[in-house]
Amino acid sequence: MVYQFYTEGVIKRLIANGYALVLLTLGLGLCMHFAVPDVLSVAFFPILLLSAAYGIPNMDAFFWTKPMQRIGDWSFSIYLVHQPLMYTIGRVMAYLNPPNPNAPAGPSPPKWRC
Repeated sequence: MVYQFYTEGVIKRLIANGYALVLLTLGLGLCMHFAVPDVLSVAFFPILLLSAAYGIPNMDAFFWTKPMQRIGDWSFSIYLVHQPLMYTIGRVMAYLNPPNPNAPAGPSPPKWRC
């Protein structure tokens, strides 16, 4: 759906500027900070991506700087490596700390002090 909006230019004039990108980023951050239901957070994200995809000359110049390109290269390599690494760590932790069949399920009850 976002791709269709992008190719047809439906909301380009509203969100194809730096101000919209900053406002959408702040809105998404506020949704996450105040624990707004995920429906609104998920609604902000594709519009944020679409705003960044339209490209603004100043934002394009910023994202083509060497530090931003380096961060992009690093994040992609981290993205490729993190899933097998997390799986391996999880398996090792499960092997080193096997579940106790006699332990009660769920979190331990709070200890009240008077």
